[in-house]
Amino acid sequence: MGAQLIREVGSAVPPPNVAAMLGLNPGTKAIVRRRTMVLDGKPAELTDSWYPISVADGTALAVPRKIKGGAVTLLQPRLHGQ
Repeated sequence: MGAQLIREVGSAVPPPNVAAMLGLNPGTKAIVRRRTMVLDGKPAELTDSWYPISVADGTALAVPRKIKGGAVTLLQPRLHGQ
């Protein structure tokens, strides 16, 4: 059975390649969600998800807890201007 453990949620400066993919200027902070994916009770994967602060600030993306339905449920309305 799979699960995820949230290790950290906060703002940080992403690596340069991540900042470029997000369209951020170098040195600009973003929200990062760091998780450990667990399979059959054992760590299987480390996952870091980065979000521009303009998208994530004030949402559950910036809070250290699981997101019901996953991040996509929060991103879709914001990316479509709703």
